[in-house]
Formats: sequence, structure tokens, C-alpha cells
Amino acid sequence: STLVQHDLKDHAYAGYIIRVRLHNEYINARYINMVMKSNLIREQIEGPIRTTTGVKNINSNELMGLLVPLPPKNEQGIIIKKINEIDTTLSNLKVSIQSAQQTQVHLADALTDAAIN
Repeated sequence: STLVQHDLKDHAYAGYIIRVRLHNEYINARYINMVMKSNLIREQIEGPIRTTTGVKNINSNELMGLLVPLPPKNEQGIIIKKINEIDTTLSNLKVSIQSAQQTQVHLADALTDAAIN
């Protein structure tokens, strides 16, 4: 899933791409993009999936059959905001863990050097 936020007039699309236009008064496109990348949707897609030469495909009829949770639009915005906050927190935690691991390596090296000398 990808989100194109501007009109692409006079553009051609590859035959394997399914373009969806949403009713913006009811649906936040960023919310749908996030949901389409979720495990909930992934499991629905991968269950009956067909592959040709290792490429996974879904057709428009299968896409229309997906069960997509659709809360009111204002709640969609709240969900997007919360997911973004969680993603930021996770990124910060990863940086902290990497920094702690680096410090651990330096301390181990310093202890080894001190023990040898």
C-alpha cells in the first residue's frame, strides 16, 4: 500500500496496480494506508493468495472483500496520531538500546585492557 496525496493527471498506471479513490469526508487516506499495512489486513490477503513465479497477487474483487475497521473520521485521526507517537517512541528506544550496547562494548574493552595491564 502507498499513499499518493496529489492528483496525478495524465499518468499511466501499470496493469498490476489497483488504484483506490476514497470518500474524503468519511475516510482519512493516511488511516487506510496504515490499516492496509497492518497484520489484520495482511492475514486476510495472504490466506487465499496466489503466486506466480514467487510474486504475490491480489485482484480487485479480493480487495473489495477485505474487512477493514472503519471508525468515525475523527477517531481515524486520533489513531494515526497515536501510531505516530508509538513509532517515535520505538525509534527513540532503538537508538537508546544501540547507545547502551555501544557503551557496554566500550566498558568491556576498558575492563579487558585494565585486567591485562
